[in-house]
Amino acid sequence: AWIVLTLFTYPYIYVSVRAALAGLDPSLEDASLSLGYGRWQTFFRCVLPQLRPAVAAGALLAALYTISDFGVVTLLRYDVFTRAIYVQYRSSFDRSGAAVLGLLLVLFAIGLVVAEAWVRGHSRYHSLGSGSRRRARKLPLGRWKVPALLFSGTVAALALGIPLFVLVYWIVRGVSGGEGLDRLPALVANSFLAGGLGAVVTTLAALPLAILAVRYRGMIPQLAAGMSYLGYALPAIVIALAFVYFGANHVAWLYQTLPLLVIAYAVRFLPQAVGAQRLSLLQINPRLEEASRSLGRSQAGTVARITVPLAQPGVLTGAALVMVTVMKDLPITLILAPIGFTTLATELWQFTSTGAYGRAAAPALALVLISMIPSLLLTGRHSDTDAVSS
Repeated sequence: AWIVLTLFTYPYIYVSVRAALAGLDPSLEDASLSLGYGRWQTFFRCVLPQLRPAVAAGALLAALYTISDFGVVTLLRYDVFTRAIYVQYRSSFDRSGAAVLGLLLVLFAIGLVVAEAWVRGHSRYHSLGSGSRRRARKLPLGRWKVPALLFSGTVAALALGIPLFVLVYWIVRGVSGGEGLDRLPALVANSFLAGGLGAVVTTLAALPLAILAVRYRGMIPQLAAGMSYLGYALPAIVIALAFVYFGANHVAWLYQTLPLLVIAYAVRFLPQAVGAQRLSLLQINPRLEEASRSLGRSQAGTVARITVPLAQPGVLTGAALVMVTVMKDLPITLILAPIGFTTLATELWQFTSTGAYGRAAAPALALVLISMIPSLLLTGRHSDTDAVSS
């Protein structure tokens, strides 16, 4: 379970750190080298401290997802809070036991959020002066090339190679056994629809919270940003059941509709967008926004014309993370989706729950492939924007 969850949450830190690296000013490294520090000293004393918010935000997302995961630990029979909560919900009419376990999980999540804020600190991560930022030089790895390739290849083989090999094997067996792929286009379309709507709504909801957390000091802004992470700590099944109760008892016209499903996605995956946006906002000098305001633009106009374009790498990173995660979500989609609305994840669950691995292989492989699209597009965009001036 630990290996699987590590491989699954690896991109949370990788994407965050990559976006942060793209926003660093290489002149700081040049200044360190000119002062007599070696490359290792420059990395640990100059580069790594600037990456601290990215590492902390990615680690927080990975930790919160791990403690709230249900599918992996249940399938691999490892007993944790989420599995115990699910058993309590299914095996007893008294929900108090599940509520107590859920409350303990929330308290643990609060501790993780506090630890992330302490690690991140209150340092400044933007440039103080003006000027244009040049493209960072690509350095040859030399003797480190082979170890670097071995490490990257091992991660890729474990996270993608082995799963893809198994999926192709089951697809071949399924097709040879007469299994059709007629429903696959509709499943792909539904997955893209849910992922796209979830990414847009979550990104728009996260932007005000990220701006509050970065630009305004005080207990209320920091508390609002910190509490947004709690939805990621709750088990997805608990969030889904809460929205079932809310929809069935208070907004019946919204119950089992796509808007309610998208709102639940936003509550669940808001931290992914907030964390990525906050990293980019930390690297923007607030004097640029102050200059915009002094020239007569409103706060909303400054955010639209100055803040959002400069924070675009973080905004797109958060949107891509949300989209990929929504397309792979199972509990919320399974419980809250409209009648007849089936995604690749729910179709995969239905087949694997009955042991039909040959029929489950095609939706699983399609889910892996379409999940790569936002990540590949985002990676290509980062490569094109590494030379954007500050």
